[in-house]
Amino acid sequence: MFDSELTAKLTAATGMDALSHALEAYCANYFHPMAEGIALEAIRLIKLYLPRATTDGTDIESRAQVMVASTMGVKAFQRCLGGMHALAHSLGALYNRHHGLLNAILMPYILKANRLIIEERIERLARYIELKD
Repeated sequence: MFDSELTAKLTAATGMDALSHALEAYCANYFHPMAEGIALEAIRLIKLYLPRATTDGTDIESRAQVMVASTMGVKAFQRCLGGMHALAHSLGALYNRHHGLLNAILMPYILKANRLIIEERIERLARYIELKD
């Protein structure tokens, strides 16, 4: 038996950590086209499957796809990590909060702070994952 209520928050937080790995790797200003492609696909998988995995913990397909995306994000971050992780590690040590949750909280602020540098990449990402805005 699987209890979705017990795992939903943990699934969401770890999924957001995976997203932050892929997103920071994708936005990094280093030449590594394979890591960039892996990051893009990881982000697409997380967009598609993390909501399902969080909502229904018995959805094995969505949980497996998020796990694949997480592994892809780890491979991609050889390109680089950034401000989200730098701050999340420090804040986690100070406040004893889940690393993925802290990445999720910091994500919009870090993206906004880096907007001028990453805007073109984010627009390309938005087209790839079919975001309307």
